[in-house]
Amino acid sequence: MTGTKFTVVLVALSISFAHSLKPREIGHVSIQRPGYSSVFKYSDEKSFDLFVTSFEAAEGTEDEIYMVRDIGSKLKNLGQVVPEVLSKNVDWPNEVKKVPDDVFGEDGYIWAATGFMVAGKMAGYVGLLNPKKHGMPDVPNVISVNPGDVPWFYHRVEWIDMNNDGLKDALTARTFVEDETSDYVYHADLVWFQNPGGLSTTSTPWQLHVLVDGPDCFFHTVELTLPDGTTKLCVISTQYFTEKLTVTWTDDPNGSWANPDDIRHRVIDQDRGHYFDLVIDDLNNDGRLDLMVTVNKNWGGHVMAYEIPDNFITDDWPAHLLAEGFDGGYMYGRGAPGSGFTFRPASEPNRKKPVILISGDDDGMIYLIQPYNDDDSNDWQYHKTVIFTTPGMVGSVSLVDVDNDGYEEIFIPAWSTQKLHILTFAPLR
Repeated sequence: MTGTKFTVVLVALSISFAHSLKPREIGHVSIQRPGYSSVFKYSDEKSFDLFVTSFEAAEGTEDEIYMVRDIGSKLKNLGQVVPEVLSKNVDWPNEVKKVPDDVFGEDGYIWAATGFMVAGKMAGYVGLLNPKKHGMPDVPNVISVNPGDVPWFYHRVEWIDMNNDGLKDALTARTFVEDETSDYVYHADLVWFQNPGGLSTTSTPWQLHVLVDGPDCFFHTVELTLPDGTTKLCVISTQYFTEKLTVTWTDDPNGSWANPDDIRHRVIDQDRGHYFDLVIDDLNNDGRLDLMVTVNKNWGGHVMAYEIPDNFITDDWPAHLLAEGFDGGYMYGRGAPGSGFTFRPASEPNRKKPVILISGDDDGMIYLIQPYNDDDSNDWQYHKTVIFTTPGMVGSVSLVDVDNDGYEEIFIPAWSTQKLHILTFAPLR
């Protein structure tokens, strides 16, 4: 009888968690066609700055990278905020984030990955900006190279020493789409651009290394341990166009990626839809890393969890459906959900499993996905709640406690309505 009462208490506690987070909108900043948001400490170590990329889906139009300094101090006067323009000399900027200081041995560099399958904007690049050093607006310093003038486009960069020379290189994925009459042909590669040991004052492409075909837009790196105790750096990729979830690694005993013969590649899962983006985190609080993966579809998009097995090379990756019923609409290229991430609410430190925040992409919604049972690592049941909706498309969201009040803020680019909405979990006082 005592055991039964205890179980009921646990279940009630978990369900209360699933409904406790209730964000409210603070206001918005007007930005023309915002697509990706990113919030990090750039100007100094005391405050957070907001970065937003903006793009127009029409040939010949200008696209921008914006910045709002110390966004936490401006939350009460968002209507007065006028974002600074870092650059107008970009075509379709995607993710923008800070370059680690140890890449060049100096502070202030930001990377931008650009281009998309839109007429006049397919030829993208990996470019670098340094507003601290060069002022604004700034023309990106292009480090990528597109051999044969093939219009590759890029979405994400991670900085890894790929050849053990002590310099961090630019690891990225690229895509090129051919329009052949009534059909499309997709080309995609996981590549890295070799750091030459410094950055020229003008655009100077770095040496290109192609690792494997397939990865196209989003990926993350992670160190995984094999049963014999050895560790390998792995690249886990959500292959949107070929509808595969994959892992790539090197068999070089020293962990170098320089020799193509050492590169290995494996499909984790496939054919569920467009594998869109991923997060690597311990989702069920069992002390092991898992994958949270969004699968984008016109109808019936969903969010999956994959347990990373003891041997990632040979073992199956157990899959769990976390949330479903995302509908992006009927048109080629439309779909839901988009990118997302996990977080542990600062205002609820007793939670054990992370909360998932998801952008609905073409459905115009933002979702919280929370576990029903916070205590059972074998329970993969989750509750999906819509916390924000807007007409049209929403972009890539960010979540940071920018004003240090113990409650996170959510930054939502509403592309179709040309607003950057800001929500907070802080209650009204």
